[in-house]
Amino acid sequence: MVKRCETILELIIGIVLLGGCALLPDNTLQSTNSEDMQTPEVTLSIPQATKIQSIEGAAVIFRQSGGLAGMDLEWTVYADGRVVNKEGQIWRAAPEQVNQLLRDIDELGFFDVKQNEMPRDTCCDRFLYELSVTMEDKNQSLTTIDGDENAPQALWDAIRTVREFLDQFTSNTQL
Repeated sequence: MVKRCETILELIIGIVLLGGCALLPDNTLQSTNSEDMQTPEVTLSIPQATKIQSIEGAAVIFRQSGGLAGMDLEWTVYADGRVVNKEGQIWRAAPEQVNQLLRDIDELGFFDVKQNEMPRDTCCDRFLYELSVTMEDKNQSLTTIDGDENAPQALWDAIRTVREFLDQFTSNTQL
């Protein structure tokens, strides 16, 4: 019985994974004659940057979306220490911890980074990362995607730093 359930589960997973690689109905070929055949233009559904909206009092807004599961996580860190996810759950950090996070991000050179173009090939199971940081008179919002070799290291370092900060307070929540 267990073996049968495992086989069925493997079959379902295989179908789901293969289904993600299928052409969309609008992209079918019209002819089977090799002279008339054209390469179909395939449009893939990928996470789109939505330009994080500024939130009054927010020091950091971090969003991670996409992936195989279609995750859409968003966290807002306020200068007063509140850490709020998009579902409205609230955690508390000390305001000094938020100030230290902002100083760390600044020291990484985050505010000096210019937004690079997203890669043309955004295919497959990748996460889109959006990070917006406000510190005194500085404000910067940047976006990147897994595997973007042109994304500046300072952006990846800032994302890692923010995730480590969030993990301190939201360790029982998937991030």
